[in-house]
Amino acid sequence: MNAEPERIYDLIRYVRPLYRNLARAVEDKLQGTGISVGMRAVLEILYDHGDATVPRVAQILGTGRQFIQRMVNDSMAADLVTRRPNPAHRRSWLICLTDKGRQAFEGIRAREGEKLLQVAMQIDPEELATCTRVIDTLTRAFAPDQDTSEPAKSSVPEEGVVPTGRCIDDHRDKPPRS
Repeated sequence: MNAEPERIYDLIRYVRPLYRNLARAVEDKLQGTGISVGMRAVLEILYDHGDATVPRVAQILGTGRQFIQRMVNDSMAADLVTRRPNPAHRRSWLICLTDKGRQAFEGIRAREGEKLLQVAMQIDPEELATCTRVIDTLTRAFAPDQDTSEPAKSSVPEEGVVPTGRCIDDHRDKPPRS
């Protein structure tokens, strides 16, 4: 059974206000933390996937490298992330959470989790699984230069991601090794 294009458009009409409402809700939970929505997104990727390059974080989030680099710079200034040499690439640093960044993100996620728990009580798990598959399909279908024949792999660490989860040494002022 295939959906009619108009029904897909109806769904897209719901996604737009959902996106705006989610962004506002995230902003509200970040009040007083000194962390922006963009910084939070970077922290989440590093928390969930481990150390990663700026290009890989940008790829996972579906946004530009320049924006991610600005968010990383802001996060470094706040001592939420640091960088270290990347053994797989001389010129592309690995970005990783500091202990302060990990603790900050865990606090943010805990505050967000309160609302998510309330919402989860209203949603059937099977319907949520179906909804997730539909949104994944739409995300892949409208992504530029994306192969839509396979499920999205953003939840799986790939090239440019080192799943250590933390940087031991702060290499902020040292160039990458040759």
